[in-house]
Amino acid sequence: MFHARPHLETHSRAEAHSAVAGAAYRLGLKLYDRRLKRAFDFRKRVAGDEIVFQITVAPDGAPAWATDPLELWNRVELAERRKDAQVARDYRVPIPLGLDDSAVAAFASDMARYLARQLTTPVSVGVHRDAPITAFGVAKTPEQIGCHAHLYFPTRRVLLDDAATESEAKGGSGMGEKLSFLSNKSTSGYFVEETNRVWAELANTYCRRAGLPTDFDHRSSRRMGLKVRPQPQLGAAATALERAKVPTRKGQAVREAAAMAEIYKRAHAARMRQGATPLFMPPQPGAAKSGYIEFSPLKASADAVADRMAASTASARAQAGANGPPPSLTERFRTLYFAGLEEGSRPEETLVFRLVRAIEWLLTRMTRLAAQNHELRQETAAAATARLDALADLDAWKAGPAAHDDDDQPPKTAWSRVVDGVGQWWDSNQTATQRERAESDARTEQQLHARVVSTEQRVQDLQNERKPVLDQAKHDKAKLRRALRDLRDAHEAALPQLLAVSLAEEREWIEAYMPELLGPTQEIEDDEGGRARLPRPKVTPRSPTSYGTGGRA
Repeated sequence: MFHARPHLETHSRAEAHSAVAGAAYRLGLKLYDRRLKRAFDFRKRVAGDEIVFQITVAPDGAPAWATDPLELWNRVELAERRKDAQVARDYRVPIPLGLDDSAVAAFASDMARYLARQLTTPVSVGVHRDAPITAFGVAKTPEQIGCHAHLYFPTRRVLLDDAATESEAKGGSGMGEKLSFLSNKSTSGYFVEETNRVWAELANTYCRRAGLPTDFDHRSSRRMGLKVRPQPQLGAAATALERAKVPTRKGQAVREAAAMAEIYKRAHAARMRQGATPLFMPPQPGAAKSGYIEFSPLKASADAVADRMAASTASARAQAGANGPPPSLTERFRTLYFAGLEEGSRPEETLVFRLVRAIEWLLTRMTRLAAQNHELRQETAAAATARLDALADLDAWKAGPAAHDDDDQPPKTAWSRVVDGVGQWWDSNQTATQRERAESDARTEQQLHARVVSTEQRVQDLQNERKPVLDQAKHDKAKLRRALRDLRDAHEAALPQLLAVSLAEEREWIEAYMPELLGPTQEIEDDEGGRARLPRPKVTPRSPTSYGTGGRA
C-alpha cells in the first residue's frame, strides 16, 4: 500500500509569513505578535480541521519560556532582523490511519522530541483531524478520516543554560545561530532523509502495537524500484472549487487518472485469469475511491478491452517463443485491433496503422535519447561536484595558515625593519627557506587554479554535449503528442487499445499524455455470439503528419 510521506516547507517574511501567526494556526491558539502589533486567533476551527492535540517541547537545558508558545514565537520574531528572513519551518507528518487519539498524540510527541534533540530548538506540535470529505466533496467513511501533525520549529537553535541566562540579562532574544544547513537542498538532504526514516520506523512501531499493517517506508517509489506515475495534485485553490462543485482543469486531470487506474485494474485481473504476466497497476487515486469512476468514458468498454488485451498479448508472446523477444508494438496492436474481424475485412494500410508505426519509431528513439541523457546528466553532476570540490580546496588553501602568518602582527617601525634586514643578510639559510616556501605556495595556488579551470571546462563541455540530446527529445515529445492526438482523432477506440498492448517502457511514455488526450470513445458492441467487438474503424483519407520516421509511416 502507498502512503503519503512527510513534507518540509519554510516560512519567510518575503512571503508575508509571521511565525506567531503560523504557531497560532497550528496549535489552535490566540497569540499576539508584538512585532506586527496584531493578535491571531485560531481557536475556532471548522469541521475537519479541529485540533486533536497540541504541545510545545524543548531540548534539555532550554529556558522555561521555550515551551510557552506566546513567548517562544515572539522571541523568534525578535531574533530576525531582515525583512526577508526565514522565520520558521513546518514539518508536516502523516499519521497512520487506525490509531486512536492517545496513540496519535504519543506518535507526534515522539517525532517532536526527536527534532528538538537533533536541532537543539523548540518544536510546537499541532495534530489536526483530516477533512471529513474528499477533494471532490464526497463524504469519507469514519475509517478513512485520520490525522496529520504539524511540527513547527524556528530556523535558529535555542541558547541553553548559562548562554541563555546571559542573553536574557543583556535583553537578547535567547535564540542562537541559524540552522543554515536546512536552507539548502544540497546540505539538508541527509537530515531530511534521516528524519523521514525515523518517521517510517515510528509509524511501523505504533501500527504494530495497534495490530495494523507495518508497510510504511520513507523511500520514494522510484527508489523502491516501483514504476509508479504520481497522481496529479489539485492544490488548495482547485480543491476549494471542486468541493464547491465548480469543475477545474486539475480536477479533470485527477478524474481521468482515476479512469485510467480502473482500466489498469481490470486489465490486471484479466491477465491473471489468462495466466499471463501480471500487469502493474498503479495505486488507485483518491478520486476513484470517491465514486468518480462513473466519469470514465472508457468504463463501458473496460472489461472487454482488458479481456482481449490479455488474450492477444499472451498469444503474441506464445508465437514469439517462451524466451524470444516480444512482438513489436505494431504487431501487438494489430492482434488486438483486428479481434473479431474476418480475415478479408482487415485494412492494413490505414491512417491508424501508419500512425501506430510512427509512434513505435518515436518511442524507440525517445528511449535511446532518455538513456543517453541520463548518462550525460550523471556525468555532469559528477563534474559539477568535482568543480565544487576544487573551489573548496582553493578557498581552504587561501584561508589556511600560510595566507595569514603575518596578519595578526602589529606594524613594524623603521628601525625594526632595518634590524630585520641585517638579520636576513646574516642568515642566508633562512632567506633561502622563505624563498622556497613562497615558490612552493605559488606552485600550489597555480595547480589549484588550473584544477578549477579544468573542472569548469568539463562541466561546460558536458552541458554543450547534452543540449542537442535535450532538444531532440523535446522535439520528439512534441511529435509523439501530435501522433497520439491524430490517432485518437482517426479512431477513438485505438488509443486505449494501444495503451493496453504497450509494454512497461512504452506505456510510461504514452501515459504522460493520456490525461490531455482522453476523450469520449465508442461503445463496444456485442455480436450474435456474445463476443465483444469494436465498431469498424473509421478510415480517414488524409495523409498523416510527418513524424520523422524515415519513410516508414
